[in-house]
Amino acid sequence: MRNEIQRTAGHNQATGSGQQLAQHSASSVAAEVARNLHNLTPATANDITIAVAPCLALVGGVGMNEEGRIEWLRAATEALRGMPTDLLRRGCDAAKRRADHPSKIIPAIMDEVQDTWEWRKAQRSAPLDNRHIEPEKKVCTPEEATEILKRYRVGSYAKEQPASYASQPTQMPATADPDRPSRKPTREDYIRLFGIDPEAPSAPPAAEAA
Repeated sequence: MRNEIQRTAGHNQATGSGQQLAQHSASSVAAEVARNLHNLTPATANDITIAVAPCLALVGGVGMNEEGRIEWLRAATEALRGMPTDLLRRGCDAAKRRADHPSKIIPAIMDEVQDTWEWRKAQRSAPLDNRHIEPEKKVCTPEEATEILKRYRVGSYAKEQPASYASQPTQMPATADPDRPSRKPTREDYIRLFGIDPEAPSAPPAAEAA
């Protein structure tokens, strides 16, 4: 029983360590990808030689002598000049899987990374105005905000009548009868329409006058 418990504890400890290692590895890969997303720092000539030499060793065979290998590495260094280190490593990994002849190594590397390399160049040269900048938001000025508050009588302007309303003359609808005002009749309206002055004292009844 005790041995079983010890074996179980050891298994759990090993499993937990493996999970932590996997998580750490995934985190490191993600950090590396993020760091190289826009990287255009070129690999050095020595970096290129070290990266492509294993590719040549796999397919060079015995038909290529030492002088030929040196010449090929020199040509490969020139062909891959300017490529970022992370893309160089990725391209060489692809070449090891695909290339079966020295003449196919460089094409395999370029085929693997060309699109990503061109994308990075385009992102670096793109104007700042085109790099995921939020569109400018139009906001009103303090003067415009004050005018809106006055117009709709908001806050401290709730009891004030907007000056724009007071200055606007009363508009009569086009279909309205010009002899019938579209507002409350005034004394002048009564006199003009009916010949009656509503403010004049009323006449005494006929019986009282007799």
